[in-house]
Amino acid sequence: MAEGDIIHVIHPTTYFFHNGRIVLERSNELEQRDIQIDSLVRKVINSGGKVIHHRDKHRDDALVHFGNIMFSSNPHLKILLEERITKIVTTHYGLPIPNDLPSDFKDRELFMRYYTSVDGFREAIGTPSRNIIIGGLLECCVRNFIGFMLFNYSDFPIYCVEDLCVSEDQVKRRAAIREFEKHGVEVISYEEVMRRL
Repeated sequence: MAEGDIIHVIHPTTYFFHNGRIVLERSNELEQRDIQIDSLVRKVINSGGKVIHHRDKHRDDALVHFGNIMFSSNPHLKILLEERITKIVTTHYGLPIPNDLPSDFKDRELFMRYYTSVDGFREAIGTPSRNIIIGGLLECCVRNFIGFMLFNYSDFPIYCVEDLCVSEDQVKRRAAIREFEKHGVEVISYEEVMRRL
């Protein structure tokens, strides 16, 4: 693991939703995924890498407070609330906002105050050596974020840990994975990412 390696945890509140409904009870499968997320995050932190928690709501939003309660009550995901985890806010599409929004943009002041801009994102990540992406809806916010990374950070390897992402549409999931691979993103398993670190 290199010091510049980064794990991007995209909109992890999705770990508590299924088909638009809140899922607080953890099945064996969900608990196993939670344990794997915890292990991966700890391994990255302990080896000098960085973890960036991409929130999809700003700190004054009620969903953030609800998400904090969900994370803090989960022994494996509460690590995402720790101070050593960098937190940014990206849109529900998984993207930072432009550095400046048009003056007639609806809710411009709110976005400029709370959401992470492209320059703010660049400052948060520094110069990565590898970008490892987990969390979020693979066919939506993860897909969009990977597109952003390919456009802006194509000089650095990008890995998507498929089994640590959420999906609600298997057809769109397979299409997104094919698209990632076509553009040079390695789609790997939890076991493979742990082996490579």
